Amino acid sequence: MSARTILITGAAKRVGAGLALDLAAAGHRIIVHYNQSEAEAAEVVRQIEAGGGTAWAVQADLATRDGIEALLPRARALAGPVDGLIHNASLFEFDHLNSLDWDLFEAHQRVNLAAPAFLSRDFARQRDIESGVIIGILDQKVDNLNPDFLSYTLGKVGLKGLMRMLAMQLAPRIRVGAVAPGLTLISGRQTETSFAHAHKATPLGCGSSVADLARACRFILDTPSFTGQTITVDGGESLMGRARDVFFDLGGRLEDLPEERR
Repeated sequence: MSARTILITGAAKRVGAGLALDLAAAGHRIIVHYNQSEAEAAEVVRQIEAGGGTAWAVQADLATRDGIEALLPRARALAGPVDGLIHNASLFEFDHLNSLDWDLFEAHQRVNLAAPAFLSRDFARQRDIESGVIIGILDQKVDNLNPDFLSYTLGKVGLKGLMRMLAMQLAPRIRVGAVAPGLTLISGRQTETSFAHAHKATPLGCGSSVADLARACRFILDTPSFTGQTITVDGGESLMGRARDVFFDLGGRLEDLPEERR
């Protein structure tokens, strides 16, 4: 497998940073996108370079049209042609039908769906790449729906559809796939104890790890016949058919969430 120059959105922290470090160790050149986390992005770049890899950091606000439109040109100005794109950046705020709010809904769709769509458009318009790979980071929720985190989930469902449609349109020059994680890292107001409990509440007794997700991304990057499909890496959580988000299934209460989101 030849090394690629891969733009990873939201790569300064958490899952995105883990993917950046793993794929750099596999020999790929990494463009670390960030919005406000400049210091963290610089640290990811430093770690990659310390390990003998090549990386750049690039800023763009994916909640704005200008930021979305500027990202790929900025990346190309630093690194040249970009032949890998991982849609990892995501807004994740709690809401449900009763608390549905226009501003929050639109913010989720801008970051979680519009940014991947228009970045993929710009990626595909590059005429100086012979082949490319696009990967969308989804959520096991796309195949295990419940009404919690409504705006977030709708964006991820849309992203899954987008990845499949792009695979159809962009073949054979560009392959497109997706990875759907389960519970991977502590988020929001979750405590370490509640996270550990939730992480084990799957058929396999564990959720996904960042290393699992990186392996799935490497498989997509390394497999010339792979396109149009989603790899679910969740310890079997999507098989359980939860009526509510795991936060509530394991004893969480609306009172534990910010008042405006209840």
